[in-house]
Amino acid sequence: MPNKERTNHIGFICDGNGRWAKSKNKIRIEGHLAGMSSSIWKTLINWGKSNKYSHMSFYIFSTENWNRPKLEVSYLMLLFQELSSGSKWRKLMRDNDTKVNFIGEEVGLKRSLLKSMREIEEITKNNKGINLTFCMNYGGKADILQAVNKCIAIGKTEINEKEFEKHLRGDLPMIDILVRTGGSSRTSNFLPWHITYADMYFPSWYWPELDREKLDLLTIDIDKRKRRFGGIGEEEYSGCEDKASEMVEEKTKELKAQGIL
Repeated sequence: MPNKERTNHIGFICDGNGRWAKSKNKIRIEGHLAGMSSSIWKTLINWGKSNKYSHMSFYIFSTENWNRPKLEVSYLMLLFQELSSGSKWRKLMRDNDTKVNFIGEEVGLKRSLLKSMREIEEITKNNKGINLTFCMNYGGKADILQAVNKCIAIGKTEINEKEFEKHLRGDLPMIDILVRTGGSSRTSNFLPWHITYADMYFPSWYWPELDREKLDLLTIDIDKRKRRFGGIGEEEYSGCEDKASEMVEEKTKELKAQGIL
């Protein structure tokens, strides 16, 4: 189980569906179908519950993904329609007391898809379990820009981080762990504000290959890392304070001699 002093929100970039399909001699959209399997979401939710995560976020369609072949985009939209309104999906959310949110641009999405997205949000809004956020037609830079524009619209000329975060989409906590499946080590415009101090994990396996064993190995790997947020403990200098103090003093004298201090 992860150290709960440091893990609360985990984000996934769900990558590798097409390459998985190619490796199986299937067409790309068969990879997307496999990646949206209810068994994958059930595994993720059960794992998240057992590790006591409060938030899990998923990058399922970026604003750049509209540049993919029209047939592929059309099929993805049908899968998203099923994700937001399918009976199996809604039962899974109900049985696990899970809350669902979608964040991203509405422009370009069909009215029926938007309707089902808002419906599942309304149905699950009072659930007390894990918060699942789907970044759908989402772009991180656009998210930051719309937050800036909101600040300008209300007359702000100066703002702190905490207040600015209120204007970002989704009301999400900072991400502690970022996982991108498929082996690529890019963040691809996914929640850029929220991943500032995230531990990043780039497994080589593809999204449709996700299972409980891989997730448990992920937990073990991440828990080996120690988050410092730019700082370290005083214990790092235990037993060598005199030498460190001497080095500070010598460097100070050197810079004063050069007229820098």
